[in-house]
Amino acid sequence: QQIQQLQGEFSELKQQFNQRKDSGEIEEVKQLAAAIQQQIFALEPVPPAFDPTPLEQQIQQLKLAIAQIDSTQTNFTIELAKVPQLWENIAHIQHQQSELQQLILQIKQPPRSPVFPLVTFGGKIQPHRTKNKRIEAIMAMAEAQGIGEEFQMV
Repeated sequence: QQIQQLQGEFSELKQQFNQRKDSGEIEEVKQLAAAIQQQIFALEPVPPAFDPTPLEQQIQQLKLAIAQIDSTQTNFTIELAKVPQLWENIAHIQHQQSELQQLILQIKQPPRSPVFPLVTFGGKIQPHRTKNKRIEAIMAMAEAQGIGEEFQMV
């Protein structure tokens, strides 16, 4: 009799368990879980974790390039500061060149010394005497050697 009573209670519990509200909710949750799992599989694979190494290398390269540009700019600024002095030097050299050109013209056409007077005869410059012809020739050689003025002083 107790066994039958236990079997009856068991059967009643089984019926209550199958008729409970939770069973419908459990089934609903199972269906939702299956749908979510299908959606997860449908998604694209997750990309790997971000690796900053290539960017760090590029940053180092950029820093090096910036340092080189800074160095070049510093050198350029130093050279640029020299420009006014260079213009002054060029002006000084041009002035010296002009003076040298004037001196060269004076050397090429030295003033005739009154010590050796020349007379024109027939449209040509002739020495006053035959002795002066020899001295004029020596004078021309001295001028050709660049010592004409010194020779005249002697």
